Amino acid sequence: TTVGRVSTLGGTVTQAPGAEITGRMASFDVDLAALALLLIPLALALAVGFAIAGIAAALLVAAFGARQVRDTEALISERPGHVLVAGIAGSIGLPLGAAMLIFTVIGAPIGFAMLFAVLPVLLFLAWLVAAIWIGDWLVAHTRGEREPGRPYRAAVLGVIVLTLASILPFVSAIATVFGLGALLLAGWRVLKPEQPVRTTMDPMGPMQVSPSAS
Repeated sequence: TTVGRVSTLGGTVTQAPGAEITGRMASFDVDLAALALLLIPLALALAVGFAIAGIAAALLVAAFGARQVRDTEALISERPGHVLVAGIAGSIGLPLGAAMLIFTVIGAPIGFAMLFAVLPVLLFLAWLVAAIWIGDWLVAHTRGEREPGRPYRAAVLGVIVLTLASILPFVSAIATVFGLGALLLAGWRVLKPEQPVRTTMDPMGPMQVSPSAS
């Protein structure tokens, strides 16, 4: 038998008497090891670039949406269960709804816009909200109080910590789910604000009247 180039991956070549190899013998094991060594600095450079972009975006969010970020963070601290459920539902429902719209004629442009434009931006914003919440928590536990005013320090610290923690499996995904749930609950509050409880005067004392009773 006469063959040309012989390549192996995790194996060996045994040449029988009378067999001829006219080409080069190569092992993919060496190529994969070299590729892995090449990918390590590329992955580090990608992580650093993502962290810098995240810090810049977080600072912009802290500068122009400080009150909204504080309100959204409060939901994570006060209602973590509701936020988690909303985040899981949004992670499943939003892509599923976008995919269903794609299969319709009229809703296809909206579905593609949601899937490839709105959802990536929303998930990145959710990640930023979770990062700023982590930074606020760290600042509050190290200084004894939360950073007053715009959370610039919390934004930088949170993005760095979450980027480093994202080396561990599922950390970044869990943080994004919590951030997404907080954003969805905050948006629901804007669309349907809670009605305050009205207090009426009574000769026997003040009485609270719920909105449904009125």
